Amino acid sequence: MSERPLAPSVAPELVVTFGGADRTLPAALYRVGRDPGADIVVTDPRVSWNHAVLRVEGDVWFVEDCGSRNGTFVGSDRVDRFEIDGECTVRLGSADDGPALICSVSPPRPLPGRPAGSTSLPLRVDLRPTVAHRAPAQALRIGRADDNDVVVDDLSVSRHHAELRNTGDGF
Repeated sequence: MSERPLAPSVAPELVVTFGGADRTLPAALYRVGRDPGADIVVTDPRVSWNHAVLRVEGDVWFVEDCGSRNGTFVGSDRVDRFEIDGECTVRLGSADDGPALICSVSPPRPLPGRPAGSTSLPLRVDLRPTVAHRAPAQALRIGRADDNDVVVDDLSVSRHHAELRNTGDGF
């Protein structure tokens, strides 16, 4: 099942080059590490299972180290959190020769039906649900992975994103 966004996004996209391939990432949170379920999988042994995240806050992108053993580097500096405000090279596990993610922020795309440079929201946004689901007796799991009750095929959604639970008094 594919969900449409509730409102158009005006945040910039992040272009990440890794392993000779470019990926354009819409505003969301992306996990980077050796975990095969990570959004960006890096198999180098110096990279931790859950090494770092790429995230957008408002209209600013950040790379954040997740307590990795060997560190996340921009230039020769080991960073816990770094604002990506142009093009930068993020190295994982070693400042000198660790796997490199080349990151650059692209300008926000104009909203549909708006002239270039316009990022104001339309006057009306349709927020009605596109699909109705009957909630199960205990829990309803929502996410990108196939083992969820509601599968949302969108990279901005985590593999196991949310769970709706029946507490007896409500959900």
